[in-house]
Amino acid sequence: MKSGFSEIEGRGGNASVVYTDHSDMNQVKRLFEQIDSENQGQLDILVNNAYAGVPSIASNSGKDFYEQPPEIWDDINNVGLRNHYFCAVYASRMMVKNQRGLIVNVSSAGGIQYFLNVAYGVGKEALD
Repeated sequence: MKSGFSEIEGRGGNASVVYTDHSDMNQVKRLFEQIDSENQGQLDILVNNAYAGVPSIASNSGKDFYEQPPEIWDDINNVGLRNHYFCAVYASRMMVKNQRGLIVNVSSAGGIQYFLNVAYGVGKEALD
């Protein structure tokens, strides 16, 4: 990421990373309030790359999808799929107001071939 920031700043732009617990919607909302406040409502690019559920995936490794607990769906997709959507909503409000912006949703080969588990694969496929 730092090389990307260096390139952006080298071209006269501003870039920042704000670490946020994407499982906490209050933190997600505060993230966009902070961006709005610090950048006078200007947001040019949002990269949705957060995903969660590594403990859920690891603890259910090798199990068939029908043997996995329902909580695995929530652990994985509340952060990845659900919060990608809400980050896009908050970002779009600023972008529409400024009549410009780009949202990039980072997917994965896991959305094409479900090699980790079904919940992860469905969430990543939904981003395509």
